[in-house]
Amino acid sequence: GAELKSTVAVARGRTLTVSHHIGDLEHLAAHQSFVQAIEHLCHLAGVRPEVVAHDLHPEYLSSKLATELDLPLLAVQHHHAHVASCLVDHGRSGPVLGVAFDGTGLGPDGTLWGGELLVADLDSYRRVGHVAPAPLPGGVAAIKEPWRMAVSWTAVALGPAVAQGVGEQLVGDPALVAAVVDLAVGGRSPITTSAGRLFDAVAALLGLRPRVTYEAQAAIELEALARTGPRCEAGAYQLEQRWEDGFLVLDPAPLLGAILAERGAGTPVADIAAGFHEGLGAATADAATTLAARDGLSCVVLTGGVFQNTRLTAVVAGALAEAGLEVLTHHRVPCNDGGISVGQAAVASGC
Repeated sequence: GAELKSTVAVARGRTLTVSHHIGDLEHLAAHQSFVQAIEHLCHLAGVRPEVVAHDLHPEYLSSKLATELDLPLLAVQHHHAHVASCLVDHGRSGPVLGVAFDGTGLGPDGTLWGGELLVADLDSYRRVGHVAPAPLPGGVAAIKEPWRMAVSWTAVALGPAVAQGVGEQLVGDPALVAAVVDLAVGGRSPITTSAGRLFDAVAALLGLRPRVTYEAQAAIELEALARTGPRCEAGAYQLEQRWEDGFLVLDPAPLLGAILAERGAGTPVADIAAGFHEGLGAATADAATTLAARDGLSCVVLTGGVFQNTRLTAVVAGALAEAGLEVLTHHRVPCNDGGISVGQAAVASGC
C-alpha cells in the first residue's frame, strides 16, 4: 500500500484479497491495524508470502515495514500502481495510456510526480507526458498551506514580483511571502508535477482556502464551486502543450495568467472555477489522445485521487469518448491511494 488511505492486498494465483480501508499510517492506531491486517489476510487466504511489493518512496511507513519482513522486495512506482489498479478493476492487462493525477508520488528520477501520462500494462510503464513541474516551497508545508503553491506557480508563470503581490493578498505578511518566493525561485525546493497541487494553487488564488485542515480540502471546495453552474455555460482557460525532452508537457502558465486577469476583472469565482476544470480537462484529453494515437493505443485509464473529482472526470472522459477512445475509470477499486495495494500486487504478480 501507500502512506495515506492505506490498504493491504494479498495475491495468490488469480485471487486477490484486499483489506478494509486502514487509513493514514502516520497515526499509531492505523499503523497497528495495518500490521494486523497483513497477518490476518495472509492467514485467511492461506498465503505464505514469497515477495512483498511496496511503494518506490523509501520513507513511506509501508515501505519501511516491507523492508523488515525479510522477504524479496519489489518497489513499484506509485503512478504505475494507480494505472494497474484500474486495469485490475476491469479485468484487463493493457497496454493503455494511463492518466494518473494525484497529490504526489516519488518518481524514479527523484522528483515528486503527480500529473502523469504513462504507457503502461501490468508489467511495466513508460512516462510519455506530464504536467509542467513547479517548486513545492517548504515541502509538506506547501501541502498544508495552498497559498504557497499559488505563490510558487505564479512565480514560475508570471515572475517573482507578481508572486509577491499575490502572496501578500492571500496571507498579508510580506516577509513570509518573500521567503516563500525565494524558496520557489531559488532552487531550494522539491520539484513536483502534481495535478493535486495545481488544484490547491487555483483554490488559493480564488480566495477559497489559503490553508487547509484536512487533505484535499482546497480541491474539494474548488470542485464544489465549479459545480454550482452547468457545464454548457462554462468557458475554458487554455494550457500550453509542448514537447520537452521527449515528453508532452501540459503547462498551466497561460491558464494561471488568465485566472488572475479574470479575478482582477471581477469575474465570479464560480465561473473561474468552472473554466479551470474545463480547460484542464480539455487539455488533458487532447494530450492523452495525441499520445494514444502515437503509440497505437485505443484505451485510456483515468486514475489517481484527482479523478475523484466528478466534474474533471466528466470533461476528460467525455472528450476522450468523442475522440473514439475507450475510457476506463474506477468502480470497485478506489482511484485514490486506497487502490495502490491492488496495483502493487498486480505488478508483482506480472513480474
